[in-house]
Amino acid sequence: MLQLKDLRSGYGKVSVLQGVNLHVNQGEIVGLLGKNGVGKSTTLKSIMGLLPTAGGSVEFEGLALNSIAAHKIPGQGIGYVPQGRGIFGALSVWENLCLGLPKDPTLEELDRSVFSRFPRLKERLKQAAGTLSGGEQQMLAIARCIAMSPKLILLDEPTEGVMPLLVKSIQDQVKSINQDGTAVLLVEQNVKAAARLCDRIYVMEKGLVAHELASSSFRENPDVLSELMGFSKTAA
Repeated sequence: MLQLKDLRSGYGKVSVLQGVNLHVNQGEIVGLLGKNGVGKSTTLKSIMGLLPTAGGSVEFEGLALNSIAAHKIPGQGIGYVPQGRGIFGALSVWENLCLGLPKDPTLEELDRSVFSRFPRLKERLKQAAGTLSGGEQQMLAIARCIAMSPKLILLDEPTEGVMPLLVKSIQDQVKSINQDGTAVLLVEQNVKAAARLCDRIYVMEKGLVAHELASSSFRENPDVLSELMGFSKTAA
């Protein structure tokens, strides 16, 4: 489905990705873990064309994404929830949900795709998105993606800054979205959450994928992920 081969990218003259190789198969949740600054978010931005590639390739269902304009990439079936959520705070919840859609959906259409998962949003349709809580804003960012019926969603730290009460709810919805057929590439710092959700995990170090693990390697013992990332067991 998604294939990165020897991907190199960065910010201006600053090289970050040194030749990333990874893939996401249809129906998978794949985790991308690592300490801050190793290139996880840069990888997602490069997939979405928000950073120019200096080498290598990004392919989605056989199409070379780094050969098309960034604004056309979501139309290929890829949703993206950036770190910081990327919602438009001055717009209402409803207006945020309609952004990027070819035509305004009906309430019934969003009932099926969005509000069945995030009923809180239906209660706040006219509310300015910037006045929502952090967890509700994250729900909105994910909901805006799934309203477009993507084949693959890229999620960058979806539970960062979210109240513990809502963290499990968001994780459960990520799992549910996947079970409905959408593949997920998940950047996550929470080792236990990644171990619970993911089918496979890549661990990045210094702009490269240093380790790839199947669920059988970490489900029973998430501490192995902490050790590969250089964290203590208590830090995880």
